[in-house]
Amino acid sequence: MKHLFSLLLLSFLFVACGDTAPATEEETTTMPEADKAAEDAMEMAKPDPLLQGTIDAVTSAGGDLLALSPGAAVGNIDSWITKLGTMSGTDAIVGDLKSLKTELTAESIDGTKVSGLLSSLATQTRSLEDKAPALGTLATVLQAAADKLAGK
Repeated sequence: MKHLFSLLLLSFLFVACGDTAPATEEETTTMPEADKAAEDAMEMAKPDPLLQGTIDAVTSAGGDLLALSPGAAVGNIDSWITKLGTMSGTDAIVGDLKSLKTELTAESIDGTKVSGLLSSLATQTRSLEDKAPALGTLATVLQAAADKLAGK
C-alpha cells in the first residue's frame, strides 16, 4: 500500500505538461476566459520537466508505479498539485490528486479507493493526450496500477 504514493505521483503528471507564468492583475482582468484557456492549452503542449521527471521515475521503477517509494510519490504529487492549481480546467484532476495524497498518507491505506482514484486520473489524463503524447504513457501506467490494486 505504501506504493500508492507512487500512483499519486503519476497522477500529477497526466494533467500538466507545461509551466505557466503567473498572470499579472492587468492580464487577469483583461484576458477573456477563452483566450486564457487557449493560452493554457498552448503551454500544456510544451515539453515539461515535471512530466518528464515523473515518467523517468516510473521508468526507473521498471514501469510499475506501485514500485515507487511513498516519499517520492507524495513529493511529486505536491509538485503537480501546485502546478495544476494555477491552470484553468484542472479542478477535477487537482481534487483527485488531493484525495489520492490523503489516502496515501493515511495510517491505513484503502487500496480500493486508491484504485478508483488512479483509474479516474488515468481517464482524465488520457483525455489530454492530444496536448502531449507523454500523457498517454502516463495514463497507461496509472490505469495499470489501478488494475493491479483492484486485482485485475
